[in-house]
Amino acid sequence: MEILFNKKFMDYNQNETRGDGNYRIKEFVDKYPDTPVDFDPMPFIQKVHTKEYLEFLKSECETNGYMAEVDLTPETYDLAVLSVGLTILASETNNFAVCRPSGHHARANFGMGFCFLNNDAIVAKKLLDEGKRVAILDIDGHRGDGTQTILKNEPNLLLVSIHQKDAYGGNGEKFHGDNAINLVLEPRVSEEKYLEALDEAISYIKEFNPDIVGISAGFDTYKEDVLLEFDLDVDSYYKIGKKLSENFDNMFAWLSGGYHNKVKDCVKKFIDGINSIN
Repeated sequence: MEILFNKKFMDYNQNETRGDGNYRIKEFVDKYPDTPVDFDPMPFIQKVHTKEYLEFLKSECETNGYMAEVDLTPETYDLAVLSVGLTILASETNNFAVCRPSGHHARANFGMGFCFLNNDAIVAKKLLDEGKRVAILDIDGHRGDGTQTILKNEPNLLLVSIHQKDAYGGNGEKFHGDNAINLVLEPRVSEEKYLEALDEAISYIKEFNPDIVGISAGFDTYKEDVLLEFDLDVDSYYKIGKKLSENFDNMFAWLSGGYHNKVKDCVKKFIDGINSIN
């Protein structure tokens, strides 16, 4: 697994005082080349988001509006589309997309929680349409509530979200309908407790027997995150990646949350753990 990145994401410079700023990815700029997206992601986006919402989002961006706790700029729309495109490319190459903005709170017809286009749901829907059996493991510390809402009726999909109790996005029932499982952890969350939950998530996914596993990789579970209350260290992500690689062959990942200055270190350790088995 390798890192896919594009420095255009630095133009998405939002909410520096509220958590989601481009400080999160600045350490990638001089270390990774730009990955081009040489296809149009819009046909895949339109399978998930309504025409009316996409038109409204574009208009709000062009007029410097406000949505999902974010001050929009004309660049926001294009970067959200690019973020989806890089996530799709990661799914086709078994790599890790370092992209912003992320998407797992976004609904089909409105944005929420720093999210406008639901990368998770869009890439899952594309894979489902290709006839694949898909598992999405959301290790962001917030629940992938938008993803679960959009994809709740997909029989060939399993969603598993590991998240902090009573954080943004809600808790969700442990067995949320037919295709989603929520593993809710009481703060503060130790590495031991987290890895126990990960083992449980892996067991559900293995029982589902997917063709491909997508990882919504949030690093707001790091101990210095400003929004959540986890006690994971940088080396914890090596252990997470290694566990996943020991159990699944066909995987890809994309960046979700993580509101601190160690995002690059966490991503690198996660990928090192995955690659340690290959």
